[in-house]
Amino acid sequence: MLNNRLAAANSVRDAFIPLKKQTDELALRASECLLTMQRARAASGMPLGSGAEPLADVARGAALLYEAEKCFAQAHPKLAALIAEAGLARFYSYGDDECPPDTKIVPMPGFGAVAA
Repeated sequence: MLNNRLAAANSVRDAFIPLKKQTDELALRASECLLTMQRARAASGMPLGSGAEPLADVARGAALLYEAEKCFAQAHPKLAALIAEAGLARFYSYGDDECPPDTKIVPMPGFGAVAA
């Protein structure tokens, strides 16, 4: 029974951790894309409103990626709690080195505290 639970925990971890990291990477790339689009418009001499609709679409996509990232961060400690519930706490730690997530984040000077 413990072997089955350990195998299940490993399979979830192996699916979840890469997904969480890839979502973070995609969110960053979406933000970089927004900057590239704005710089390209300015460099090409196009009027300020040019490309506003696709820019808004990419901005919305970026916002959704950041929302997904938040959801995965909130799921992480809940998945970790399942390890104890499954009786695996003595044998297993869930996920990567940021479990529970965001505990290592400290505010940058001048930016205030990080909301939990």
